[in-house]
Amino acid sequence: LPNQSQQATGSLEVEPYHTHFILVPGSRWGDEAPWMTSTVQAMADGSPTVTVLVDGGETAWEDVSESVRAQRPVIVIDGSGRVADILAAALAGKQVEERALRLAGSGFLQAVRTDDGPAELTEAAMGILSPR
Repeated sequence: LPNQSQQATGSLEVEPYHTHFILVPGSRWGDEAPWMTSTVQAMADGSPTVTVLVDGGETAWEDVSESVRAQRPVIVIDGSGRVADILAAALAGKQVEERALRLAGSGFLQAVRTDDGPAELTEAAMGILSPR
């Protein structure tokens, strides 16, 4: 932070090529998820939004859950790894962990395979973001 002489323990450097930052309270990875959701909703100002999940670690579960709570569609990139692949498997009706089944059953998730190429992702995103 400006005029701060010491870096806080456990803190990270900000990306020097980014021009703007929104700092939110929290002490662990994932604490930012509800803030990101609120920020996106405010910036969208009523326009449609979409979350795209590629791969994803433990915090991705919270990010996707927050998107679903906000009724924001989520495009899951099947074949990209970890959480995305688990959610894609749940969407395909396979037995996976309960939280994946719950999110897949929300009606807000859809999968696009990496093998299908960028045109499929573009089509899925445009279907969500285009005015109806």
